[in-house]
Amino acid sequence: MERLKLGSAEASPDRPLIAVPLMATDEAHLQAQLPQFNAAQADVVEWRIDYWDDLHQLKHQLQTLLQRFEKPVILTYRSQAEGGIGTQVAWVYQTLYPLAIQSGVAALDVEARFDDYAPKLIALVQKRDTQVILSKHLWRITDKDFATELVTLAQSEADILKLAIQPRQAEDVVALLTATQSVSQTVTQPLITMAMGQIGQMSRRVGYRYGSQLTFASLTDESAPGQLALDDLWASFH
Repeated sequence: MERLKLGSAEASPDRPLIAVPLMATDEAHLQAQLPQFNAAQADVVEWRIDYWDDLHQLKHQLQTLLQRFEKPVILTYRSQAEGGIGTQVAWVYQTLYPLAIQSGVAALDVEARFDDYAPKLIALVQKRDTQVILSKHLWRITDKDFATELVTLAQSEADILKLAIQPRQAEDVVALLTATQSVSQTVTQPLITMAMGQIGQMSRRVGYRYGSQLTFASLTDESAPGQLALDDLWASFH
C-alpha cells in the first residue's frame, strides 16, 4: 500500500493524517472560520460544500475561495444517503468538481454509489495534481465482510479508498480494523476507514495501526457521529 499524501501533508507510521471538516454556509461564514482552520494543528481541511447555501453562486466563487486555504483541501459534497445533506450530487460532480480540479484542490470525495460519474472524474484528475477519494458509508450492516467492500472499491482507478461504517456492537469495529489490516497488504491505494458513533471511536484513535492513513476530528462542529475533538485526538497520538 502506498503512503497517503495530500498536497504537502503525508501520513507516517507514527500517526495518520488528521482532517478537520469545515461546514460553512456562505462566504462570510467561511471567512470567519478560516483563520481558526488555517492555524489548527490539523494536516488537512475537509470542505463540506453540501452545507453551502447557494451552490450556483459558489460556482463563481470556488476558485477564489480555495486559494484562501493554507492547508490541503479535500472537497466533499456528501449526499443525504451517505450521511450528508446534499441533494444536487449530479450537478456538483459535473460542474463544481471539475472547477476544483482546475484550481488544484488536493482531493475530491466521490461517493461510490454514483459510479456513472466516478470514472469521468478519475480521468480528469489524472491530468492534474488532484486525487479522488472513492467513499462508501455503510449505515446498515448486514454482514461483517468489510474486506470485500474495500477490495471492490479498489477495483476502480481511484487514488484513495474510504469506508465508514455504523457499528452495532464492538465486534463490528474489530471486524473493520481486521479487514483494513488485511486489505492494506493486498491493494496499492491508501485506505481510510472508520467506525462511527461512540462505539466506533476506538477506530479513529488506533485505525492507523491497522492501515488507515487518515482520520477526522472536529474543530468547530462534528461532521459525523462519534467524531472526536481535534485536541483530544491529537493528544492520543502523543
